[in-house]
Amino acid sequence: MYNFLQLISVKFDVIVLSEIWNYNLKFCHNTFKDCSFYYDVPITSKVGGVGFYAKNTWNCRIIDKYKFSHQDEVEVENIWLAISKATGKCKYIVGKISVHPNSNVDALSSVLETTLEDIRSTSTPCIIAGDFNVDLSKYMDHSYN
Repeated sequence: MYNFLQLISVKFDVIVLSEIWNYNLKFCHNTFKDCSFYYDVPITSKVGGVGFYAKNTWNCRIIDKYKFSHQDEVEVENIWLAISKATGKCKYIVGKISVHPNSNVDALSSVLETTLEDIRSTSTPCIIAGDFNVDLSKYMDHSYN
């Protein structure tokens, strides 16, 4: 990824990643010198995880109140940041969610809906990147309440 980004002329302020793996954290912290690295990794595994690179020209703050807790029915890594320019303008909430396969879709929907409702009440623009792992071929097998 690093080499590819060096080849193209597009410069990113924020890069959002899935599958960062616990083994790679030191490497991730040192890859982009002009960025800060934020992440959430699985509690019970060395693989998976989500991460953000944000250019140091942005003020970033992790928002723990939006973080989904690890539940038996929904295995998830997620991180939420409030980001803004030093001037205080261009404020956003950016979330990255990675849901493990075979998680309970109803439980995921419930926690996501609650979080989005909280974010909406702030009137702050929100950007969500997701790796939801919902098997759409099993749509008819899923029951809704």
